[in-house]
Amino acid sequence: MEKRGDPFGMTDALSDVNAAWLQDNNAFHASCQTLSKNLQATHSEVVKHLQSFPEKGTDSDSALVQWIQKMAWSSQQYHRVWSEWIGTYVDQAPDLPALSRQRARFWVNQIQTMLEPANYFWTNPKAVQRFVRSKGESLNRGLRNWLEDASKRKGLVSLADQHSFTVGKDLAATPGWVIYRNELMELIQYAPQTDKVRQVPIVLVQPWINKYYIFDLSAQNSFVAYLVRRGYTVFITSWKNPGSNLRHLTFEDYMFRGALQSIHIARQVCNTHHVHLAGYCIGGTLVTTLMGWLAHDQAEDPVSDATLFSAQVTGL
Repeated sequence: MEKRGDPFGMTDALSDVNAAWLQDNNAFHASCQTLSKNLQATHSEVVKHLQSFPEKGTDSDSALVQWIQKMAWSSQQYHRVWSEWIGTYVDQAPDLPALSRQRARFWVNQIQTMLEPANYFWTNPKAVQRFVRSKGESLNRGLRNWLEDASKRKGLVSLADQHSFTVGKDLAATPGWVIYRNELMELIQYAPQTDKVRQVPIVLVQPWINKYYIFDLSAQNSFVAYLVRRGYTVFITSWKNPGSNLRHLTFEDYMFRGALQSIHIARQVCNTHHVHLAGYCIGGTLVTTLMGWLAHDQAEDPVSDATLFSAQVTGL
């Protein structure tokens, strides 16, 4: 059952590890002693390292940067010791089921990455150096960016300038049109750019956590443009951003009313029995599931071949 404040079960995964160690008190105490011994040795190294202050005559800005570098190095040593120990703590937990160990290792890796010293201002020498050289402007600019993200993007961090691109102009500029629409998605067909086109079209199933134009970024790096210039008729799914009114939709809806319906429409438009099917990211997972369904006692065989790009599929 999902716990309030912990929908992914992180605390349960880590609790399983602790419970496994408590079944063997001697091994648990030995593990803790190893951590204590390593921390003491690291602390001695850090103290020795911090005793070497900047040389006399060093200006205050340079002295600050040097001191931050020493603090960052020290933090990295403590982080390294703790990371190695907690990794071993999970990997060597006695009699822990493989799935529980895998879940715990995943969450420990996330915590280790989050606590990397470079993620924090005063233990990131490059950030402090940029702050000093820009006379505080770098931090001021970062604060403005954070405030904009907090007010306009609900706290989500922007990875690019949101105003640098215009859809249809310098992004998703390959000519095409929407030929089908339902409450779940739109199907786009791209205009041919050759005198003759190949008989079998390509249907690209995109992830619903991304925009369709991930395959049509610009004229220089558009996968869609590459295909149509070589005589392929290309169709691509553009999923609707669902609101609460679509909360009843399931994975099967995406498979049948999205991917499979796109295949049917493409076949009708091109008057052909088959399509080349391709899926990207979770769209590839959707394609794989659909192919399994089609292979199981289905009279029709509308897909000549299927291709996966960065799909979450194992065991193939």
